[in-house]
Amino acid sequence: MKGDMGRIEPAYMHGMSLRDYFAAAAVQGMISDGATHRIAVVSAGNIAGTLAGHAYEIADAMIEERDK
Repeated sequence: MKGDMGRIEPAYMHGMSLRDYFAAAAVQGMISDGATHRIAVVSAGNIAGTLAGHAYEIADAMIEERDK
């Protein structure tokens, strides 16, 4: 599926890209792992922005790996 940045369309994900799906899964994992506490220490109070940034970095890496 090289280059496939298409949409996955189960009813609960209408309009969400694969990148968004991977980022959401990454955020969920970080929150359930307690990463928010560790991130709060280094993020100068912008926990949501920091989590989102890391989540999309992870999502991009997952897509890059998937395309190999």
